[in-house]
Amino acid sequence: IAHSPEARTQQIDPFLRNNVGNISGDLEQSAATVLNYVSQAVMSIRDYSQDQIQSLATNYQNTFALSGSEGSYDKLVQNNWISWVGLAATLAISMTPPGEAVAVGEILVSGGEEILGATLDNEISSAAIFETKGASSEPQYALYSSQIEKFENLNPKNSGTTVVLDDGASLTQNYSTKYQKRAMDFTGANEQSVENIFRNLTCIKGPLDPYLKIDSDIGKVYTVKTEIGNITYRTVSGSGKDWTIDLPTMSNGVSRLKFSK
Repeated sequence: IAHSPEARTQQIDPFLRNNVGNISGDLEQSAATVLNYVSQAVMSIRDYSQDQIQSLATNYQNTFALSGSEGSYDKLVQNNWISWVGLAATLAISMTPPGEAVAVGEILVSGGEEILGATLDNEISSAAIFETKGASSEPQYALYSSQIEKFENLNPKNSGTTVVLDDGASLTQNYSTKYQKRAMDFTGANEQSVENIFRNLTCIKGPLDPYLKIDSDIGKVYTVKTEIGNITYRTVSGSGKDWTIDLPTMSNGVSRLKFSK
């Protein structure tokens, strides 16, 4: 199915057009392969217990960290079946609404384009979050708490809520699908405002360059290792958004903030 004309025209080509910017035979083939492998992996673990799914995800993340990922998108492509199963488990956990049991098989109903987007997002995020080299910041908890409250008090299920940032920028919360409840999406942002959020969360005062983990033609990824966990700011996303911040899970179950203009 992943290699069918319908998958290409209805799912793969729109995904490539919106997120990569161009379509070619090689890109279509790669996207079809990703969709095929992830779907097969999801189906293979659909009856696994919650503990088994969590174990697969943990082992996948640990293996990814040990393999090294700094500065290279080549390492984002899984080259063995166990890795794809581990990625599927990680994807299932990340797409499950907070407080709900992971229902692996249900992920497939979200559609190929959403699976492709979520897969790429998880891979890019993993490449930076599990990269532990580089400087760490010293969190100033008062500043962090002040910033995080703006998002932690929001209901992930809502849309239309307005968030006014410290620099005066006004963001509007958009509705998320059932399988994206670990993420909140906002419009009305600009690059400086999102960078300011990242700086407030990590307490970075100087240049971001020491925290650059991935630098490619399609975007950059910065990760800061703090006492409360890794916080990542990236200008590349599998969901077509302009900027993304990955952070330790907040009390509302959200661990990813997405922003677009």
